[in-house]
Amino acid sequence: MLLVFLLLILPFFSTLTGLIFYRFQGKKDIFKIDIVQFYYTFIVWPIIFVWAKTMIFWILQANTHLVSTKEIYTIDTAYSVVFMVIYAFIAMHSLTKTFHLKEKDPLYNFFIDSEYIHLWLSHIAMVLGGGIIATTIAFINLWFPIEWLASSSVVIWLMILFFIMGFFIYLIIELTDPKQEKRFTYMRIVKLMFGFILTLHIIFFAIKTPDISSQYVVFWSSFMMFFGASILGFTTYRSARFKQWLNGLVKKKMIYKNKGWGENIALFNHRDFEKKRQSN
Repeated sequence: MLLVFLLLILPFFSTLTGLIFYRFQGKKDIFKIDIVQFYYTFIVWPIIFVWAKTMIFWILQANTHLVSTKEIYTIDTAYSVVFMVIYAFIAMHSLTKTFHLKEKDPLYNFFIDSEYIHLWLSHIAMVLGGGIIATTIAFINLWFPIEWLASSSVVIWLMILFFIMGFFIYLIIELTDPKQEKRFTYMRIVKLMFGFILTLHIIFFAIKTPDISSQYVVFWSSFMMFFGASILGFTTYRSARFKQWLNGLVKKKMIYKNKGWGENIALFNHRDFEKKRQSN
């Protein structure tokens, strides 16, 4: 009963907290995003998502004599999709509201912040988020084998396909590289991510020692995908000639490569401008 009571009053306290927190709008940033907009986007709305999902599950679970497990899954999936669409607009509002609050500063450089969020923050979050999701599903498969009967040759072919897919993923990420900084580079961070995730796969493989079978096909597919991406990333690190060839392929052969990409702004080379802005 206490849990039900807390679920029912949670919207009241969330609304009250949001109203009180609103007084800090325009006073501080987190990751170049206004602190209030950051609070709404990354704290309040995720809590609302979990709260509504819990309420739907609680109501449906109390009526299992009327709805089947498949129907509960369908309703839950439909809710998640609708919420994700709504959340996309919430994220857009958070970003544009942040820029609106800052444009009152005559020395505010809108382009620097927008490119920082675009070229670095959002891309790294998407790559890391995708890696976390794929890794989580793969590790779940280690402890909970799937009931799918297929020959070893089918599993091996899938492993080869996902190994090649790792190459493609690396090339796609290479297309998003702004190629701006000399040391703290976007692709260096991505390569470290791939290497770390691949290391986790190897560690968990040593712990569980799964065989190459259809029961663990999700784990092996994920393993080969990150292995392929890591191999390509390591090769570009060790071979300057291969890296030059790959960059040429991305720039010249792939016609959808944005022209002038990464040549428009140096995100971490504007200290003089920031000092001038703060002094005023």
